[in-house]
Amino acid sequence: MKVVLFCGGYGMRMLGWSGEGLPKPLQLVGDLPLVVHVMSHYAAFGHTDFVLCLGYAADQIRVAVSDVVANHPRARHWKVEYLDTGLDTPVGERLWRARHLLADEEMFFANYSDVLTDVSLDDMVTRMNASPEATVMMLSVRPHATFHVLDVREDDTVAGFHCLAELPMRENGGYLVMRQPIFDHLGGGRDLNEAFKALAPSRRVLAYQHDGFWLPADTFKERALLDAMYESGDVPWGRRLATVL
Repeated sequence: MKVVLFCGGYGMRMLGWSGEGLPKPLQLVGDLPLVVHVMSHYAAFGHTDFVLCLGYAADQIRVAVSDVVANHPRARHWKVEYLDTGLDTPVGERLWRARHLLADEEMFFANYSDVLTDVSLDDMVTRMNASPEATVMMLSVRPHATFHVLDVREDDTVAGFHCLAELPMRENGGYLVMRQPIFDHLGGGRDLNEAFKALAPSRRVLAYQHDGFWLPADTFKERALLDAMYESGDVPWGRRLATVL
């Protein structure tokens, strides 16, 4: 299956610690860019045909990823297509602009380039195959935010508080599996969330619930945590990584 990765982020929240100026997909965890860690997870499950939807610093990303593919023997069989999808283009529109590269794919993966997990892609595909009526399946994870939710009485006193992750709610964790009808709900600048909202009432959006490792590298703090884990050898998202790179 082809893998579409959205690589247009500016990385504006990545401040300090040698990350200045780098687009988000090229922020380092260990000695590898984030996007390569994501690609490696797909490759570990046999999915090595990639479409990178570029935006900010497109040439920089193209050069960096091409360098990895050229210099790591186990990545040399990866096929990577680079598509400049515009600077400020919504994610849904980036996918729409890549549709001609996916025309022969009954199902395909799509994902952000800055989220790491240990989810089994084989299990996700099996679940999607069991639901032929579904148009999209998304990784469903517990909220990552460390904020607390307050129970507030009518007199404004606090009756209790809860960690967001403890509440019975889930969030979209990326790692999407899609079928061709998704394109019926994209185009004209529409974003992915608009497509999901259009499909949900007809039960064509699935959630693959995952309570294992999942962590976005959306801020400097999160990237620093991932880097520390990588340096210590605690790499739950890369248990298959050694067989790839």
